[in-house]
Amino acid sequence: MTHEATIGGRQVLLDTRWLLPENEEILVTFKDKEGGEISLKIEVVNEKSEKEEKPSLRIREENDTPIISFINWNSTFGNSTSKPINFASTDDNRIELSFLANITKLGPIYRVEFQVMSKELKNEAH
Repeated sequence: MTHEATIGGRQVLLDTRWLLPENEEILVTFKDKEGGEISLKIEVVNEKSEKEEKPSLRIREENDTPIISFINWNSTFGNSTSKPINFASTDDNRIELSFLANITKLGPIYRVEFQVMSKELKNEAH
């Protein structure tokens, strides 16, 4: 069933859940509201250290593809973003893309719940 949703003025472009084995990554391609393709890579990385590290997030770009790294998101109770996180915008800065995520560690598997949204920015010039 196809549906459309808007949350806080953002149009939901992707709302999905994956099961991700340790040491693997997700490459996802979806369409924006004009039908253009958007690709991004998602990875969960465990950085071991002497002390217990808090979960963190890193966003970078490689070959025009955003890469979202969830670092030390290992809780069996899950870790979530608390608000939409911007990760990209159009060349003219007219539309920004953001995401919400919840990641739960289930033995050697991560359950990744991921939602991508777009928001059209108001033109400040009058």
